[in-house]
Amino acid sequence: MKVAVFGAGTMGSGIAQVFAAKGHTALMYASSVASAQKHKDKLAASLAKRVAKGKMTQEAVDALLANVLVEEKSAAPTAKAAEPVKAEKPVVKKAKAEPAAPAAEVKATPAVETKTETAVPATKAAPAAAKPKAKRAPCKKTVKK
Repeated sequence: MKVAVFGAGTMGSGIAQVFAAKGHTALMYASSVASAQKHKDKLAASLAKRVAKGKMTQEAVDALLANVLVEEKSAAPTAKAAEPVKAEKPVVKKAKAEPAAPAAEVKATPAVETKTETAVPATKAAPAAAKPKAKRAPCKKTVKK
């Protein structure tokens, strides 16, 4: 799969790195070809550090960098890619609110009680749940000589 990444900065080159590591071809576009190449070189330097630390092999780095391509025409993809997704303005439908009932028609309903498996009333459990205040150690004053 070919992936076009527009913007080759830190985020764009990171996205290209992830796709390239999975075996996909990542086409990096930037404001200029020189800028895209500069960011690919930074990516290569970052991967070289991983090789030096023993976290990655040089063969894996070479394969990854082979999948990251800097395109000749900046910000104009020439590869066959999927149609870009166009964002459409969302349609918001306003619902008509029903008029409120007059105060005389509103009736209070009793609260629903549920039984729990605890036998301790809440009034007795509350003091036990309160945390005691931690005592602070006295501050040591520093004396200047």
